[in-house]
Amino acid sequence: MKNKILNYFVIAAIAISVAFTSCKKNGNNDVIDDKVDVYVVGVKDYAATLWKNGIAQSLTGGGSAHSVFVSGDDVYVAGSVGGGATLWKNGVAQSLTGGGSAYSVFVSGDDVYVAGSVGNRAILWENGVAQELTDGTNYSIANSVYVSGDDVYVAGWESDNATLWINGVAHNITDVYSQANSVFVSGGNIYVAGSERGRAVLWENGIAKYLTDGTYFSVAHSVFVSGSNVYVVGYENKDAYSLVAKAWVNNVEINITNGTQRAGASSVFVFDGYVYVAGYESKYYQSANVAKLWKNGEEQNLINGTDATANSVFVVEKKEK
Repeated sequence: MKNKILNYFVIAAIAISVAFTSCKKNGNNDVIDDKVDVYVVGVKDYAATLWKNGIAQSLTGGGSAHSVFVSGDDVYVAGSVGGGATLWKNGVAQSLTGGGSAYSVFVSGDDVYVAGSVGNRAILWENGVAQELTDGTNYSIANSVYVSGDDVYVAGWESDNATLWINGVAHNITDVYSQANSVFVSGGNIYVAGSERGRAVLWENGIAKYLTDGTYFSVAHSVFVSGSNVYVVGYENKDAYSLVAKAWVNNVEINITNGTQRAGASSVFVFDGYVYVAGYESKYYQSANVAKLWKNGEEQNLINGTDATANSVFVVEKKEK
């Protein structure tokens, strides 16, 4: 199964032949890459955690980490501590105004954008200054932020409807029960991943492309565009005990896991032809999750023997020392 997944990523998804000559495995079957730095954030033992190349670093204050972005020498992480939205820069925590939680961070030039929520309101923080995207009449959340040129895109939902805010102006993606979890802009096209009536969906310029047939509950958590290829990851709930981590490449479905355990894919990042997916896996009768990183289908346990989830991945070229 693993070889089929890997071959499909390589041949069908990116249409090039990739040999894993740059990858090594250590004694824990972890994948190590000599050419890139791989940053993953999530939660380990109820504390916000940053993994760099598989090595865990607990972030100050505990809490949870939802998103990571690397710009130059700086590593930004968005999350929450003690019920308050938090941004870590190089491990140093900054409380964002208003409380709540931060779910996504994006850096453009000298500006740092963070999407999240406070109370009933979807919030966008720009350089620490909060902008309310909604008035609080209906419950709303901002899940993802992406900056392209002078335009700032935020995906989330308000009153159970998937919503895209462009420069602070709300656009309802659909008027049925739905949520928008991730936004990516490429070539003038706007891609939003989420769910509609319990069915994973990718909206391209507002047009829905359903990723599953609706037989089982499914969610798309993250979208990434590389060249002409569109990558989406999430999960499908086969039954009460089985969640299957999924990838969709140009709308073609791939099982990342085989369904024998509960698993989900939270984030996807493509770099130099390699597809990195962050998520988790656990046995249905165990409460503890194992944080996972898959590289072209090759599995890495970020932490074993304790409760952990991986929520976001970001990859950069390793700098020469």
